[in-house]
Amino acid sequence: MSSSCLRLFTLIPAMLGATAAWSADPACKPLEEIKARLATVPVHIYETETGTHARSREMVYLNNKVYMQVNGKWRTMPMTPKDIEEAGKEVNGNSTLTCKALGSEAVGGEASALYSTHDKTPDATIDTQVWISKSRSLPLKVEMDMVMAGSGAKSHRSVRTVTCAATCPLRSASASGRSSDRA
Repeated sequence: MSSSCLRLFTLIPAMLGATAAWSADPACKPLEEIKARLATVPVHIYETETGTHARSREMVYLNNKVYMQVNGKWRTMPMTPKDIEEAGKEVNGNSTLTCKALGSEAVGGEASALYSTHDKTPDATIDTQVWISKSRSLPLKVEMDMVMAGSGAKSHRSVRTVTCAATCPLRSASASGRSSDRA
């Protein structure tokens, strides 16, 4: 799998921080815990990117499969949510991550804990804010600003994560093992 495709699949784990760096910064422990939990819960992930490559994406983690909407159609991806978590460790292994708890803030009326991270890798400098649901221990919202090393190209990503046990798109397709055009 190409490096750019692997980075796409590891987007949410990457936004939550580099596993290798967590042991160096105890303030990152809550992010480590939700990163592992994300691979076990049915979620619908909405992402918008602005900058050099403006685009929107949707992914669903459901029944140990990952689905991505491509050209309006849902496709089953070759990795499981757990594979994505593990790949994120490899992609992010050469970083220096620091985390800081910023307090509490409501997102869509839901109480959340707000964290900021600063991550410097050989490829980029990444500043992220993550809102973690206090009741469900899952990310509700992620805002990430990235500056690429060398070129200085900048991008901003906004991610919203919704649990979707009964309402995920593809519910019937995942039960039958086939892809779906349903959104």
